[in-house]
Amino acid sequence: MEGFLYKEKDGIPKKYLHESRKKSERAYMASKIPMLDYLESKGGEYSLPEVIITEHIPLERVTISKQQPLLEADLIMYTGKWRERIIDQIGKIPELKSWL
Repeated sequence: MEGFLYKEKDGIPKKYLHESRKKSERAYMASKIPMLDYLESKGGEYSLPEVIITEHIPLERVTISKQQPLLEADLIMYTGKWRERIIDQIGKIPELKSWL
């Protein structure tokens, strides 16, 4: 959608630029893949994961996992100031503070 909404911005890959909102929405919907496929591909060609839940779920049933394997794997790769920056950013997400 950003490719349609923000055409004037630099840095958006050409494949995300669409001439109409309808084409942009169609491209967005066509890019869906099951969550398991996304996790197994480690993101692959996808820019940003997004989860769409099609049925109502009471908020009390939604929790953040105490294990964050993708974050843990990323933290192993970085040291020094880069690791500190990542930890700082994670710390700004209230739901992940207990994980840190």
